[in-house]
Amino acid sequence: MEDERNRADGVRYLQRGLALERANRINEAVEQYRQAIAMNPHLREAHNALGFYYQRSGLLAKAADAFHTVASLDGDFLAYFNLGYVLVELERYEDALEAFASCLRQAPEDAATHFELALIYLSRNEYTEALSHLQLPLTNYPQDWEVHNLLGRCLLGLRRYDEAVAALGRSLLLAGTPFAQAEVIENINTVERHREFRNLNTVKDQFYAREGVIYLGSAADDGLHVHEHHDFHFSYGDVATTLQRLNALASSSRWQFTAILAVDTLARPLAQAIAELLHTPLKTAEDLNEQDRVLLVFAVAREAELLLLTVEHLPCQATAFCLGLNWLRHSKLLPDVVGIVARGTCSMPWESELRQLRAEGARPEAVLECIQRATMTIQTTVASTPIDPNLPRQIRYYTRVHRRVNVLGHE
Repeated sequence: MEDERNRADGVRYLQRGLALERANRINEAVEQYRQAIAMNPHLREAHNALGFYYQRSGLLAKAADAFHTVASLDGDFLAYFNLGYVLVELERYEDALEAFASCLRQAPEDAATHFELALIYLSRNEYTEALSHLQLPLTNYPQDWEVHNLLGRCLLGLRRYDEAVAALGRSLLLAGTPFAQAEVIENINTVERHREFRNLNTVKDQFYAREGVIYLGSAADDGLHVHEHHDFHFSYGDVATTLQRLNALASSSRWQFTAILAVDTLARPLAQAIAELLHTPLKTAEDLNEQDRVLLVFAVAREAELLLLTVEHLPCQATAFCLGLNWLRHSKLLPDVVGIVARGTCSMPWESELRQLRAEGARPEAVLECIQRATMTIQTTVASTPIDPNLPRQIRYYTRVHRRVNVLGHE
């Protein structure tokens, strides 16, 4: 009797939650769904409703847990599809493949499932396998820009550039929003960047071809044959060499920034030195307006979320520069201009002093003095460091040979 009463109470909580959600009283609805699950843990509809709430709120791991529960309670096609879709968003591709395999066992000809599988195989660089799964979506959704866009990306991976451009051109005609059009145009630019190479021999080539990213290097390389590092601890000489290259490229390309912005305290000495080199004012986010074109400066970029949040809250367009990129273990996001990539650890020469001051609860004046000392050391080291003998070749790489870079206002 108690079990039956709990099941009935669970249904009542679920019904209240659905009514509250229709009234746009989301927080109250979610509480009702949770009460429904507490009363009846096997009530799949409540788990499903909670999963969609988590998905809409960006809580993807929780959404995946909820949809996994739904699939285990009632493994129908939709339960596995919802689970697979969220797992793709989480980049848990192996788990997503299992979920979509369950979908195919129930509906072998479902075009939406094959589209998701094509997306997974593309992410694994298995382009031929991805293409095989695109045949049904192309037949069933011939007017869907995303299908043609995905086709173009697969053909790019296979270096079938003419076919890739044709597929992306079709996608661009079908894309109905500025956001979609911008994505397709960037993919077309990616194809054209790849056309510029016979082989992608260096990390510099790969970063440019992939997303138009500038890779400057440091004193540890010649600026052309650059590579990734496991650990990298910048000296002031390394910083100076990278900034010389940045300054020369900015001058040759006539970059038109109106402001330099440090994203955190660690970046402030670097941002001040760059502002002086580029003859561009150093500003805070509060000083900016819609007409500004900002160079965002990271010293060590450890969290991709910081870049995303900073750009989201700016009133204007921005180009991101980081001296040391240190988040590629966790995120594929790339800033627009990079000094070096360090997969392990990375640090700045003034970082330990700043960390110690914070740990001691130092006065703001002491922190400011540390920043000013570091800035002056950067400036004097830049002035005294010999220029790279091959600096003109480094500049020509981006100004004459490979010009499709992601920098605002470049010529």
